[in-house]
Amino acid sequence: MNEAPSTTATYNFGSVEAIATWLDDNPDAVQKCITTLIHKKSFEQAERVGGAAVRLFPDNQDIGLDYALVPVHRTDFGEAVARLAELRRRFPGFANAWFHSSIVLRRDGRSDEAEALVEQAMAKFPDDWRFFVEYGLCASYRKALQEAIGPRWAIVRQRFPERPEGYWMAAREFIRIGDLDQAEFLIGQAMDRFPDDRLVIQQWVDTAAYRRDWPEVERRWEVAKSRHPDMQRNDVGQTRMAVALDRIDGAEHAVTEATAANAGAAPLDAIAPVDAIAPVDRNAPEHLLMRFESLGGQCHFGLVQRAAGIEPLGLLRWVAISVERLVRMLDARFAGIGDPEHTDIVVSSEGEYMLADKRYFHMHTFINLGTVGREQLLPRMQRRLRFLKDKLIEELTSGAKTFVYMQPAPPVERATMRAVVAAVRRYGPGTVLFVNLPPRPEQDNTVEMLEDGLLIGYMSKLPQRATRAADAFDEWVALCRAAERIAGKVDSRRIDSC
Repeated sequence: MNEAPSTTATYNFGSVEAIATWLDDNPDAVQKCITTLIHKKSFEQAERVGGAAVRLFPDNQDIGLDYALVPVHRTDFGEAVARLAELRRRFPGFANAWFHSSIVLRRDGRSDEAEALVEQAMAKFPDDWRFFVEYGLCASYRKALQEAIGPRWAIVRQRFPERPEGYWMAAREFIRIGDLDQAEFLIGQAMDRFPDDRLVIQQWVDTAAYRRDWPEVERRWEVAKSRHPDMQRNDVGQTRMAVALDRIDGAEHAVTEATAANAGAAPLDAIAPVDAIAPVDRNAPEHLLMRFESLGGQCHFGLVQRAAGIEPLGLLRWVAISVERLVRMLDARFAGIGDPEHTDIVVSSEGEYMLADKRYFHMHTFINLGTVGREQLLPRMQRRLRFLKDKLIEELTSGAKTFVYMQPAPPVERATMRAVVAAVRRYGPGTVLFVNLPPRPEQDNTVEMLEDGLLIGYMSKLPQRATRAADAFDEWVALCRAAERIAGKVDSRRIDSC
């Protein structure tokens, strides 16, 4: 075996033949050499070595990958995508080729293509957690944050509970849309499961900063330093966290430390201080309504959320389901939802494809007949149902949201309401808000707590057609605010006016 030149030498790769004299039978040296050349920004030489290496070692997947990724370092993403596609064609079972293909496509702004590729990879490599994380990141890059946070990151947590990414990355996305409570819930779970993981700890500190809880930031920072003494303050939330910490203790050393550790970055005085970050109005309709999730009945509440400018994904958001079938489905723990034998697509009288679980419900797809073939749509919708099922199970288990069921006529009997709450509480500490027409005028726009976990809201302004649901937007917002005010109270006050 020929010995590779020293990685600190100045290389002279004047010809492929010269390269071949020492590459023969030494693939490990090839990879080391390509890595060193890229680090030195000698991209032309890295191309020459890589090109020669793939001809000398045509069956070496790792060398093929190194060569395919060389163009990335000179931002020629198109060439890298083409090389990776050829690598996947030659080695269809090489997971790394698929993984890096998705990353490069995302960096090239081709998120739709990246997502389609990742969906194939998830089916091809169902035990590789990286593709499920990539699936969440694809949605984030497409700004589909609700979709990312809902089913996609939930799937990572459920399928790969040993991976911290499903927690701290999801917490980061919740922060981006202003749901700090859910972010705190997830990062708290992450700290319980992965108390020494560096990235989890960083996100844990950063989450407290976004909540503007400075004493808690200081406490968490001390924990972070005790577990990772080498951690710098600007490791957390970049230099923004250094500004926050500096304000806590009133000392200049925080800024000095952060600046020294981040030499070459923008000066701290060029970065907006934490005070410049607009506080989140948790009581604003778009944030309030995100803390509620429909359990079906009718589609009114989904349209109210849409009127607020939010599009949370939920299994039952666009579903008509009777309360009796809802209880059966909850008791069955959603068994079979999304399975081919139970799922079909039918066409409504308006020409819309409707997704049907033959046992329980019909769901709007908002896709019209003729826009896509049924054979192509059905597998996609089955996969979607399974995602949404897993998301709802996680929401039920956490109990963080209030669940809404609306059936104005005939009104749901109280014994049936209790059966729904009992079914929900077999998952976790959930609360259910039933919305009915008021039996008496004085009950209009009030919320009653019947018992722990069971709320009844009364609203006379319930349009007969779901398409007019947004006409009662203000009433829905007031109802939800009242429900939040009394949820969990156990005193004698049973009625709260909206």
